[in-house]
Amino acid sequence: MLGSRGVSEAVCEVAVCIATYQRPKGLERLLAGLAELTFAGPTPRLKVVVVDNDARGETSEEIAARWRPRFAELVLEREPRQGISYARNRCLDAAGQPDFVAFIDDDEVPRPDWLDELLRVQREFDADVVRGPVIPRFDNQPESWILEGRFFDRPRHPTGTRLDVAYTHNTLVRWDPYAKDFRFSPRYARSGGSDTHYFTRAHQQGAKIVWADEALVDEFNPPGRQTVKWLAQRQYRIGLVRAALDAELRLQKRLRRTTWKQGTKRMREGARGLVENLRGPKHEQVKSINRFASGLGRVAGLFGLWFEEYRAGKS
Repeated sequence: MLGSRGVSEAVCEVAVCIATYQRPKGLERLLAGLAELTFAGPTPRLKVVVVDNDARGETSEEIAARWRPRFAELVLEREPRQGISYARNRCLDAAGQPDFVAFIDDDEVPRPDWLDELLRVQREFDADVVRGPVIPRFDNQPESWILEGRFFDRPRHPTGTRLDVAYTHNTLVRWDPYAKDFRFSPRYARSGGSDTHYFTRAHQQGAKIVWADEALVDEFNPPGRQTVKWLAQRQYRIGLVRAALDAELRLQKRLRRTTWKQGTKRMREGARGLVENLRGPKHEQVKSINRFASGLGRVAGLFGLWFEEYRAGKS
């Protein structure tokens, strides 16, 4: 249950935003985790906002009905336009006028002190955006090369480290102006990368983004992600979207030349690494494949190619 060690003048309102698509088990697990949040600091007024991006799905209504009594407020809306940007924007539109919004994905579960830590770090550093770690978890026993390659690990930093970008898988955002006035770009609705675009723009406009290393969420990676094909496609998509972001937000000088050099360098490094590890460990081979795919994506982005990772039927 939501806990508290007292309420003070610092009490704030937080809207926890969840965009979901055909993950009933994940949504149920996430809501169960949110219901167990605890607070050593002031307990916020909590509003849970769920937006289902599956126009035909009804399971989310049943799940929301089961969990609604556990929260002061739980709102469920449906976004019929297919694409992660539309679902995230509907979350913001349904959030009301909170002090902060917190983003978490429907394949994640927060630790009990997750939101308490995000809020603590926000107060300590007067941050506009607070970003925390995502810890990989698996329902199955992955093949050894998955664990040896650490393909689902993400970088971590000391608490208080200043960053230039954040993502919606574990982030607290000051409502005014960085959620009140910002929306996710439809251009990246099905490709992914809309959160990178969103928070890069916020940083360019002065948002202070800070790391909170104790604000942990666990991310559950299904067997469908634990393949060479999925990992390579993800790196290709990241490279491609990065090229688009560089162009749109002017993140590179001499854009086309720089992107070409970066992309072809990664492709050469990946190809060379694969040849050198043909008889080596599989995780080293996959790292080289991913390096090549990332570079190929950057080069493809120069020529206007696109990849819709979040098109209908995929998750």
